[in-house]
Amino acid sequence: HHNLGLLFMQQQQSNEAVTHLEKALKGNLKDPDILNSLGVALAAVEEFDEAIEHHQQAIEIKPRDPNYHYNLAAAFKQQGKAAAALKHYQQAYELAPQRPIMANALAWMLATSEDENLRQNPKAVELATQACQATENAMPEMLDTLAAAYAAAGDFEKAATTGGRAATLARSLGNAKLAREIQERLRLYRDEKPYVEERLP
Repeated sequence: HHNLGLLFMQQQQSNEAVTHLEKALKGNLKDPDILNSLGVALAAVEEFDEAIEHHQQAIEIKPRDPNYHYNLAAAFKQQGKAAAALKHYQQAYELAPQRPIMANALAWMLATSEDENLRQNPKAVELATQACQATENAMPEMLDTLAAAYAAAGDFEKAATTGGRAATLARSLGNAKLAREIQERLRLYRDEKPYVEERLP
C-alpha cells in the first residue's frame, strides 16, 4: 500500500494516495516513512492539521531526518504559520546543509516572509547564493529565490538581472507557469519594491 500510495502521489492523485497510505499505516503505525508520506499526501488535499500531526509523529520517531522537517515546514507554511515553518526549514537546513533544496527553502522564507520579524536579508542572500552555486545556476527556482533575496536586501539592480535570468531559464525548460510568476516579481524589482509572500487565507 505504501508503494501504491507513492505512485498515486507521483501521478498527483492525492485522494487515492491518502487512502492507500492510511491502509499502509494501519499495519505499520510506527513507520516514520509512511507517516511522512501520508503527511505530504494530506497536505496536498489541504488537510493541514492532520498532515502536521503525521509529520510530527514521524519526527518523534526519527528526529534527524531533514526531509521530515522540510515537509512539516511546508505544511505549516501552507497553513499560514510562518514562524513554525521557518523553525523547521532551519532544522532541515542544519541537518542537510549540503542539499540545495534545503538552503533554497530557508532563503525564500527569510527573504519573502510576510512577517517582517522573520526576515533576515543578508542571511537569505548568503543561503540563496549557496543554493545557486551548488546547482551551477541551472535551476530557475534557485535563481528566483536569489533575486527575491537581493530585492529584500535593497539591491534591486541585481534582483532584476538575476530574476531576468531565472525567467529566461524557466521558459527554456518549458516551465511557463514559473516564468510568469518570476515575470510578475520582476515588475516589482524594476519599481524598486521587494516581493513579499501574501498570507494564505
